[in-house]
Amino acid sequence: DLFLFAVDGHGTPNPIAPPRHLVRQGPYRWSRNPMMLAGWTAGIGLGLLFRSPVYIAFCLVLVCAGSVYVWKFEEPRLRARFGEAYDEYRRATPRWLGLRHS
Repeated sequence: DLFLFAVDGHGTPNPIAPPRHLVRQGPYRWSRNPMMLAGWTAGIGLGLLFRSPVYIAFCLVLVCAGSVYVWKFEEPRLRARFGEAYDEYRRATPRWLGLRHS
């Protein structure tokens, strides 16, 4: 993702130096949030591997909090920043893998 943000987006994943162009390549073709999705999958996978219901529950709380963050804060900012380009991307690409949410 760092490479895509630097080369295609002319920025970084860090909010201090965000990309200046909308990144739609690589994993962003299948999910608008592949970094979060990967982190959540890894966290829940670790919970399953270690058979820890408490850790899995903690990860599910993080999934819920992250989902609200994306829906309420991140997406409106991206819409304001990239306008119609983000609207087109949002219509074509699911928020989470395989699940379409506009």
